Amino acid sequence: MEVRYGRLGVLGCVLAIAALAIAVAPASPNPARPKLETTLTAPITGGTAWCCGKSVEFGGSAVVPRIGRVHATGRFLGGCSFFTAPTPCFRRLDLTLVARNGDRVVLVGNDEWTRPSDPAPEVMTWATDPARSSGRFADLAASGTYTFHEAPDGSTVTIALLPQASQSKTPS
Repeated sequence: MEVRYGRLGVLGCVLAIAALAIAVAPASPNPARPKLETTLTAPITGGTAWCCGKSVEFGGSAVVPRIGRVHATGRFLGGCSFFTAPTPCFRRLDLTLVARNGDRVVLVGNDEWTRPSDPAPEVMTWATDPARSSGRFADLAASGTYTFHEAPDGSTVTIALLPQASQSKTPS
């Protein structure tokens, strides 16, 4: 029995093979790195206050360049210990961004200064936490600065993330 393929049959086979080759091709060795630069405005979901500081918990969504829409949850903690002189002060951020496919990148910040000799920083620093990140972010090494603002009515927070000039993946 002889099988003959017309032009459309040959074209269909070529397209099917090309589609299969694209589907199983390995990922690019240098995929675009996420640029962790975004502004997130999220509703406050909880928190506490005490004599010398407060914590604010928040959650919401944002669009991050080269990642897309993410669900964000986090906690900001700040205060000073007025029981000693000079007075140690701190601000801490723990921010988790989860992509639609479940990949997670965790950003942490820990800034400290002493009053009255040091002014409070206008911007704080953050870095990725590879041990708590997953998927395509598991080995992402990035850092930068952020600002944190709470709405006067206490309903939302706004966090602006700015990356450092270079972000890379850590060596495997």
